[in-house]
Amino acid sequence: MIVPRRFLAVLALALASSAVPAAANPDNPGAQQQVGPGAQGGQQRQEMFSKMKQIRVEGMQARITILQTALSCVNAANSHEQMRPCEEQAHQAMQSLEQQQRAKMEALRPAGGKDDHRGPPGPGGPNGQGGKQQ
Repeated sequence: MIVPRRFLAVLALALASSAVPAAANPDNPGAQQQVGPGAQGGQQRQEMFSKMKQIRVEGMQARITILQTALSCVNAANSHEQMRPCEEQAHQAMQSLEQQQRAKMEALRPAGGKDDHRGPPGPGGPNGQGGKQQ
């Protein structure tokens, strides 16, 4: 007996859709709540994501403020000599912000837990810039 491929595809799709876990069943809303030790892990991950997101948003807003300040300064400059301090101040502010952001993100990470997948810094150093002078 030869079975058409289309029939096999439909059968596979039907079997796959019947294997959907109970948590995804909208007729059983109670099944969507996790029970057991994994429930807290999901909640902790969500809290960690919220904190990380807030840090990132604050960093973006701070970068926008730095750039707006630099833009105002550059627009007010009448010569290259007047513009140079604007760029230097913006550069220093960005570097300082980057260090602050990195410290905030590091503070969120668990100390040596299973989620800490980072190894030691590579040959380029902790920021991958090698022997680059600043």
